Amino acid sequence: VTFTLMMMLMMIIFCRIIVSANNVSVYIVPFTALALIIRTFLDARLAIFVNTITALIVGFMVPNGYEFLLLSIPAGTIAVISQNKLQRRDQLILTSIIIFFVYAFTYFGISLIQEASLAGIDWTIIKWFAINAALTLITYLVVFVIEKTFGFVSDVTLIELSYSNQKLLRKLAEEAPGTFQHSLQVANLAEEAVLRLSGNPLLVRAGALYHDIGKLTAPQYFIENQALGINPHDQLSFEESAKIIMEHVSRGVDLARKHKIPEQIIDFIKTHHGTTKTSYFFIESNNQNNQETDESRFTYPGPLPSTRETAVVMLADSIEAASRSLDKKDNDSLKNLIDKIFQQKIEAGQLDYAPLTFNDISLLKEIFLEKLHNIYHVRINYPQKDL
Repeated sequence: VTFTLMMMLMMIIFCRIIVSANNVSVYIVPFTALALIIRTFLDARLAIFVNTITALIVGFMVPNGYEFLLLSIPAGTIAVISQNKLQRRDQLILTSIIIFFVYAFTYFGISLIQEASLAGIDWTIIKWFAINAALTLITYLVVFVIEKTFGFVSDVTLIELSYSNQKLLRKLAEEAPGTFQHSLQVANLAEEAVLRLSGNPLLVRAGALYHDIGKLTAPQYFIENQALGINPHDQLSFEESAKIIMEHVSRGVDLARKHKIPEQIIDFIKTHHGTTKTSYFFIESNNQNNQETDESRFTYPGPLPSTRETAVVMLADSIEAASRSLDKKDNDSLKNLIDKIFQQKIEAGQLDYAPLTFNDISLLKEIFLEKLHNIYHVRINYPQKDL
């Protein structure tokens, strides 16, 4: 709310200053940038609403308020519609061109109605529309400033974070290649699932890629990074092993904050295990001691996922990891595995705060099964050439 009101106030003050100057047209103000900025961080409906309300307020200040409204409201609305999400620089350039033509054609139509002839139209105002459209390109810079000021994350930042050459991801690929491959598969599973649930696939992809970043601090203790049959857990007690495994969450949070990763991504690191147990070491400890073991020593600290995106990454993480242990990866075994993991998460209360419906859960099961089939598809045996 503070962000929205501040953006409106800044635009109104800017327009007031330009109007007071007298020697510059108010149409030089990149008014549609307000709608584009709101659209980038919030949603299209709010962006159109804010653009309309701000135009109405500014309309009381300018010399020809009626004309200003008829030009600014359509330009802002079409700019929002044309700019689905700001993800690439070329999108903003195209939107700027569209804004110029909307201003120009709308002005031409209004002037033709008022003057009833082409001769009476003031063509010099077109240059102000061109400058206006060009100044709209500053939106890209303003988005960056707003992200740092308000702690928002734009799609541009999420795309940049997902590049495999990002410092942390490159380090993960080099020092913990097994974890990196696991993260890629989780990202593929979760991204498709959230896209079908109308969530934010870019946020999910970035979150999935970074969710296990804490394993960088001790990659050799995680089975996907172990080679030549060497397992350092053989020299440790079950409690010590569980502690090292669980610490990858807290260490991941520390590592992410050290590298200035946004809090929205850190949420995936915190929640991807929820409050589940390190089951292998917990069960082994129980079997060895022949008595009940202190569960708290084997339980992740949480918190639980509270958004669709974090919940989907938690499920995708468990399903991808468990599917690797299957001896037979056919339809029945994969379907049973998915059903089992969903049931375990639900019974353990791991999805209690996640806004998922029964329909969402059914759809997620179908998507995960379809994606696992794609991952573990069967190839034909090539015939040998007869000598």
